[in-house]
Amino acid sequence: DDEGRRLLQTSTTDDGVFIPPECRQFVSATVHIIYAMSDQSTYETRNVLNKPAVERMHTLEEKIKAMPEYEDLCYQGVKYCNGGCMPPNSLIEQFYDNGQLMFEETLTGPNLENVGIYYYTDKTFDAARLSASAIRSDFLFSRPLPGYASADDRVSEQNDKIRKFIEGLHDTLSE
Repeated sequence: DDEGRRLLQTSTTDDGVFIPPECRQFVSATVHIIYAMSDQSTYETRNVLNKPAVERMHTLEEKIKAMPEYEDLCYQGVKYCNGGCMPPNSLIEQFYDNGQLMFEETLTGPNLENVGIYYYTDKTFDAARLSASAIRSDFLFSRPLPGYASADDRVSEQNDKIRKFIEGLHDTLSE
């Protein structure tokens, strides 16, 4: 019966916190955005950790999060189960405090080492110069989507909606 099925689809965290089945906690798709300077740049000028580049990357990430369907598809995890989205897994967020760019403070402070900067940067990252020729951000998408009983309810239909959204990102990312 439906009640038994609902009970089977619920779970708890390691510390016993109940996770309702409608919580989007299972990652279905990931979009990796790689930020790199153009090929016309020389090695010395290829640094993406500069203020104008960080501002542009932040603007792009904010555009993605503001897209109409984003809140219905984003990964929530347990923390945002009652609404909202987990922030993208992005180094760019480390440069902002309450929407304010804190570029110099971030570059000169201890924060970048604490967030595992090597996860986000390419092999050219230079801690002494605070430079990298590429960094990445990850946007996570998950099920169940609104209107579906669980992550297992009409999976291909849910995945198609996520895929269509991701394909629609092309225009935003091409800017």
